[in-house]
Amino acid sequence: NGDTFLDIGAHYGYFTMLASELVGEYGLVYAYEPSGKSFDILKMNCEHNVFHNIKFFKEAISDKNEMITFFEFPNLYSEYNSINAGQFDQEGW
Repeated sequence: NGDTFLDIGAHYGYFTMLASELVGEYGLVYAYEPSGKSFDILKMNCEHNVFHNIKFFKEAISDKNEMITFFEFPNLYSEYNSINAGQFDQEGW
């Protein structure tokens, strides 16, 4: 209770909401999601947050300060959004 939680790659907000409950009204959750579609769903899923302790960022997080190419798949496959889309070249979808 009272801690700060970083949800990097928050997707639809499952762990964001769980963390919000765990850190309570005196804690903070920082939710980072670079995908536009997933970010909108994340915010919608968290709009009834009881503690109002979530801050949202439509950004990618990296250990380098550089431009990247981010591949955003259709919403059905959004869990595969990545900077390395080549890993899915052999997939049938």
